[in-house]
Amino acid sequence: SIEIWLDRLAALKVRYLFFVPHDKSAVSLETEGPGKLILPAIAASGYQIIAEEPKYRFSPGLRKGALYPFVQYYLFELRQ
Repeated sequence: SIEIWLDRLAALKVRYLFFVPHDKSAVSLETEGPGKLILPAIAASGYQIIAEEPKYRFSPGLRKGALYPFVQYYLFELRQ
């Protein structure tokens, strides 16, 4: 299902995609079978990472003790 959604975004020429995974592995939750890695699926749909930042970039204390300290923010742009 994730590939269908991403292909539709690319077909509609959605220029930017902002993605925040819920866990470090960034795996989809599929009803049929194991999850799939989302970042490679986004790249395969024609998007490239243009920015990647940790959630708590400016706070070392929060990176150590916060809930989900490993979360990254990703910004993708559709390749022309």
